[in-house]
Amino acid sequence: YKIIEAALDKDQIIYEGDKESRREYIHVEDAAEASVKILEEDFKNQNIILTGTQSLKVYDIMKMISEILGIENLKFVEKKSTGHYIRTPYTYQPKIAKKYIPNIHYDLGQGLIQLIEEIKKEKN
Repeated sequence: YKIIEAALDKDQIIYEGDKESRREYIHVEDAAEASVKILEEDFKNQNIILTGTQSLKVYDIMKMISEILGIENLKFVEKKSTGHYIRTPYTYQPKIAKKYIPNIHYDLGQGLIQLIEEIKKEKN
């Protein structure tokens, strides 16, 4: 949200952090639906990880945003110790967790377009 909002204001995309980092993005509505789903009896007493469908480099997401917005000015600023994972969202956990991904989910590009439209509405 903050990256897209700043891009719309400044006509440039700036990301503070490692562009090679990977993330598993999930649409907020998919996360909300999955959160309700895992309350069902089938998931009782299980550790569940909610995450996106695929691992993507931050660079690829920023490039996608730049193409959607038509902004060519894409800048990465190295930032020491962002407190965020670099390759995987998984940390050591003594219990095994299952990864839950909804069968039907929002496409990442469509989610970005939806977010851009929401931010534009807020600005008007």
